[in-house]
Amino acid sequence: MPSFFKGTLAVFLPVMVLFSACKSSGALPQARLLLHESAHFGADLTVRVDSIRDSRCPINASCARAGEATANLLLTGDAKTQTRRLLVRESIVVRIGLTQYNITLRDVTPYGADFSPDKRAIIEVIEL
Repeated sequence: MPSFFKGTLAVFLPVMVLFSACKSSGALPQARLLLHESAHFGADLTVRVDSIRDSRCPINASCARAGEATANLLLTGDAKTQTRRLLVRESIVVRIGLTQYNITLRDVTPYGADFSPDKRAIIEVIEL
């Protein structure tokens, strides 16, 4: 075997072994959802952003209060629908059928721009 292949194999083999040994944490992908967009998580959960409110003080501005960002989420699964309001970095646990999910509003972007047409809610869902 040529030395080039031996060197390449010596580099990639440990990396492949490392990745194959990783165990899934149960975390499902994050979704970056615009207003009224939906994402599917797990076998039976759909999350839709019904509204986004952002009263956080814009960057480089002087405000009397910091404000907050919230999203109203429509959660659908197992033939049931529920609405939940979350603050940024707030988590809730919901049961859909036999499965529990931890749903977190990770962020609202762009920061402090309540009327931006590109306003997105970043949602993370972990199957428990």
